[in-house]
Amino acid sequence: MKRALFKIFDNVMEHLGDDTRAMFEVHIAMIGATGVGKTTSCNALLGSNWNVGHTTATTRDLQSDQLILDDDGKSVPTNIYVTDFPGLNESLSRDAEYLPLYKKHLPRFDAIVWVMAANDRQMAATQQYLNVITEAVPELASKLIIALNKADLVEPMEWAKDQPNLPSNTQMANIEARVADVVARLNEESCKCHLPEAQVVAFTAKYNWRVWKVFEILNTVLKGGKKMSLVRFARPQQWSPKRV
Repeated sequence: MKRALFKIFDNVMEHLGDDTRAMFEVHIAMIGATGVGKTTSCNALLGSNWNVGHTTATTRDLQSDQLILDDDGKSVPTNIYVTDFPGLNESLSRDAEYLPLYKKHLPRFDAIVWVMAANDRQMAATQQYLNVITEAVPELASKLIIALNKADLVEPMEWAKDQPNLPSNTQMANIEARVADVVARLNEESCKCHLPEAQVVAFTAKYNWRVWKVFEILNTVLKGGKKMSLVRFARPQQWSPKRV
C-alpha cells in the first residue's frame, strides 16, 4: 500500500512544473556550536560523507547535499537538501564571520536543527546565539529542533549496561532531566526563542540511538507538501549524498 502511494507521489512530481515542484522541496539546516558532533550527526542522520574533525573545526563553508535514495538497487534523487553550517563558538573572529552567514541564509530553510552536546550543561552561549539569530529569523521557533547529541555521555556513563545499545535506567532518567532543563532554559524570559518540549530531543549519532525521533520531529515542523516529501523519502539508512 505504501509503495503504491509512493509511486503515485513520484508520478505527480514528474508532471509538475519547476515552480510547483519547488514547493515540495525540503531544505534542512544543521547548525550549532563547533565540537558538538554536528557534522557527525549529519553523517549519522542523513547517510552523508562529510569531513569530520575530532581535534580542529573542519566546516568552513556551507556544505549542501541532495539526498539520493537507494530504492531496491535503483538510485532515486530526492527533493531533500541538507546544509551543514560552520560551527559557532570557536573564536570571536570566527563568530564575526559565521553569524552573518547564519542570519543571511537561515530564513530560506524549512527546518533548522541546532545540535548540542547532551552532556554539556552550559546554555548561556546557546541562548545568546539564538537571540541573535531570532532577530534575523523571527519565525525561528516554528522551524527549530534542538537535537542533543552524545546522550551516551550523560552521567552515569552506563550505556548498554542493562540492555544492548540502550542507556541504563539511571542514565535514561538523567537524559530526560537534561531535555527538561534545556526546555526550561529556552523558555526563560531573557531568551527570545521559546520552544515546547516536543521540539527538543536527545539522541546519539555514535550509536544511532533515537535517530528516528529526530525525523519524527522534523516532520512536525515542516509545512504542506514538504511533509509528504519527508514521509516519501525518510529512510536514512538507505540514503547517500550528492554534493550540490
